Amino acid sequence: MPLKPVLFITVPNVSLFMRKAKDATGLSLGASFVAGAVNRAGFSIDYFDFNMALNRMLEWDLTPGHVVDCLSDPEKFAAFYHGLESNVILDKWLSDLLGLVPPDREYLAICFSWDRRDSVNIVNKAGFSFALLLARELKKRHRAPVIAGGQKALEAIGGYFVDTVLKAVGKSPIDRIAWHPVYFSLGNTCSFCATAFPATLRS
Repeated sequence: MPLKPVLFITVPNVSLFMRKAKDATGLSLGASFVAGAVNRAGFSIDYFDFNMALNRMLEWDLTPGHVVDCLSDPEKFAAFYHGLESNVILDKWLSDLLGLVPPDREYLAICFSWDRRDSVNIVNKAGFSFALLLARELKKRHRAPVIAGGQKALEAIGGYFVDTVLKAVGKSPIDRIAWHPVYFSLGNTCSFCATAFPATLRS
């Protein structure tokens, strides 16, 4: 019997903050290389770039401040995560993005890729928080472990923020972290990408 497919998702980052011009937001290069490496390792993939998808869904140029605060402040995020505070915008984003994933599809695993965005650390923090929301909702619909990768993004976020958020929400919906993606570059061109996802999926 062939293996079930892997659901591979690029977690939103910049699109959590602003709508960019159509030509300015393309597929995440790093995540695309990682997804390709997983596919070459023999795994069938359903690939969704939620950063690009969310950008197309946005109805404004800049995200309201209360949404940014909810994703970047651990206490406010925990209150939303546990249903103590509401946020209509975040609820709509989650519903619209999750609606892109086939609801009856059985997956071997759900894989997230965090894509680091330069030194704008609030973007990385918001992406981490949003990934927790996505992971929780996806696990309600699909009985599959959630594996996340994106070493550079996690390093940029910093252990203190990650630990603080996870302590605030309780049990993390993300089951495992895939270490370490390594990029071999030739000049300014990424020529080969090795990733820990295939080994993690097999383990």
